[in-house]
Amino acid sequence: MTETVETNTTEETLKISALLAELIGTFLLAGAIIYLAGVSAPVGMLGVGFVLVFLVIIFGNISGAHLNPAISIALAINKKVPWMKAIAYIIAQLIGAALALLIFHAIWRANLDANIFRYLSQYGSQMGITTPPTSASDVAAFAKTNNMTVAELGSKIDLGFINATVAKGTEWMTLGTEILGSAIFGLGIGHAFYSENKSMWETGFSVGFGLFAAASLAGSTAIMNPAVALTIGAFETKGSVIWAGYLIYILGTILGMYIGVTAYRYIQKAALSK
Repeated sequence: MTETVETNTTEETLKISALLAELIGTFLLAGAIIYLAGVSAPVGMLGVGFVLVFLVIIFGNISGAHLNPAISIALAINKKVPWMKAIAYIIAQLIGAALALLIFHAIWRANLDANIFRYLSQYGSQMGITTPPTSASDVAAFAKTNNMTVAELGSKIDLGFINATVAKGTEWMTLGTEILGSAIFGLGIGHAFYSENKSMWETGFSVGFGLFAAASLAGSTAIMNPAVALTIGAFETKGSVIWAGYLIYILGTILGMYIGVTAYRYIQKAALSK
């Protein structure tokens, strides 16, 4: 994560390339989270961390590899990047996240009938199902017979699309863990942007393992990225109050990220002044 140096002759090209880097990087990050969601927590979190390391290394010199609206806002508040640049990055990030939702959801839905058929063929008898579907093409009729859509049937047997909706009664606890996780992650971001004389490898690992450390300490409900929260359904209101997802995964994430980035900035400033 380093700031792009723009020149008068290539300013427009660099701006476009930076926005593309943010869009593609956020798309890939969201996709990785979707695919690794079903993996056991430590392995899945570590996998996402390594994906983020890779993205920072390849896109860091192009855009700074924010890939996260909370990072762009925290850096803008700290006057590390201009507000117009931060806003442009956020738009690109949200587009990347929305594309990830559309494309990966379409892939999931295209394979759902076959996955349900394989699951019921293997485990149907253990579930008390005496007449499971005889082929993938029969899954829709089987679901209808049981008064469900195919998507609802998939969710019932843990084959549903990833959904991070906040559970009712856990809103304030989830907000606290989101702020905590984002603050810890923000320390890694602060190192990436404010520490001097570091390689892109060091930057990548400080960000990737910062995310891993934050997720390990804050728990599975911490998303720490409003764009990714959009992709995995955190703003749906099913089962919780209408404001929960927005408060937690927008305001909570931004607050935590700002705390972490700003804390690192002042700690480093104090260390250098000695």
